[in-house]
Amino acid sequence: MTKRGIITVISAPSGCGKNAVISEAKKLREGFAYITSATTREIRGEEKEGVDYFYKTEEEFDKLLQSGEILEWDLYCGNRYGTLRSQIEEKIESGMDLMLDLTISGAVAVKEAFPDDTVTVFLLPPSIEELRRRLQLRGRESQDQIEKRIETAIKTEIPQVYKFDKIIVNDDLNVASEKLLAVIDAEKLKYKRNQGILDELGLKGEYL
Repeated sequence: MTKRGIITVISAPSGCGKNAVISEAKKLREGFAYITSATTREIRGEEKEGVDYFYKTEEEFDKLLQSGEILEWDLYCGNRYGTLRSQIEEKIESGMDLMLDLTISGAVAVKEAFPDDTVTVFLLPPSIEELRRRLQLRGRESQDQIEKRIETAIKTEIPQVYKFDKIIVNDDLNVASEKLLAVIDAEKLKYKRNQGILDELGLKGEYL
């Protein structure tokens, strides 16, 4: 019997290096499955339905939300992008592991939908000063915009860390990536994911 895959959801304030940590972890270990999201934006160029996205009208997207098929969604450039319950279920039932980059609310929604299959990880900066420095190095925003991101991190995002299963401080990219993979490995070793192991080893009941 194929063991269900694990859903690892990573969230972090902007500037914590979330994308870099995830990318490095995927370089260190290949095989994480990709899920196709739903979007209300129009198909472009050589994009394909069901490969790049599932393209939906606003009305179709609303219906998917109401039915619970869309677990979480974001708005970007006037278009909505959502994570589909069926896409996740299909992958983990096949024994594939997922690594998802989601907002805090998105991470909570996936955990609620798949409580026994999901481990949530919150990425923290080593300090607020370092977070500010990283945002400045990106060179994408004005200092006022950076300070607004810092304020959001301090007042809104970091206080929700208690909602997550694990915490990783991204002080060193390689170390943080290895810790992320260690979280996944530890999750796979839980008894609830290996309840048939005694039968497999012929040990069940020998010492009862």
